[in-house]
Amino acid sequence: MRIVLQFKVTPTFHIESDYFTFNVDFTDRPDNYMRCKSKLHYTYFITRDFDYRTDLNQLFLNMLIIEVMRERAKVEIPPLVQKVATEFNIPLKRISIKDIHSRWGSFSSIGNLNFSVWLMLIPPHLVDYVVRHELAHFYEFNHSPRFWAEVDKLYGESGKGRAMERQMKACSRELFRRLAEERRSTTL
Repeated sequence: MRIVLQFKVTPTFHIESDYFTFNVDFTDRPDNYMRCKSKLHYTYFITRDFDYRTDLNQLFLNMLIIEVMRERAKVEIPPLVQKVATEFNIPLKRISIKDIHSRWGSFSSIGNLNFSVWLMLIPPHLVDYVVRHELAHFYEFNHSPRFWAEVDKLYGESGKGRAMERQMKACSRELFRRLAEERRSTTL
């Protein structure tokens, strides 16, 4: 079963993460529009006659939010990847930011890295962990004890990889729980 990550967007919708804020609010202007302050604070204004309850408009609003997360991820993640890869002499091919629901990131056998836009909703130290985890696959393309030793080397601390993995799993469970709860509790 595939988990669908989706927001239930209402006129009082608000996201606040370490990377950006996104709000929905009403406007008296004749058209919907987006306002962005300093590429960190986004507000999407909807007209009072915009029916945000329809499936099509919910899809549109969710796509808009995902594009904001993608924009922020393209600014935040590649420099972090470059920093760690350079420090440990790991060659890179391509870094992609995608709306991946099934995993936080992946590393291909040819050196391409993929990261989920949803990383923009978790704390920076866990984004750093995902980057180090994926880069460790350059040395070990599985999750064996040798892989975890490589993650520890990227941290410079024994046992750090497994500890961060536990934090990541707890954070993931909490994020999925909050999204599911929000979808159940918000009445459209």
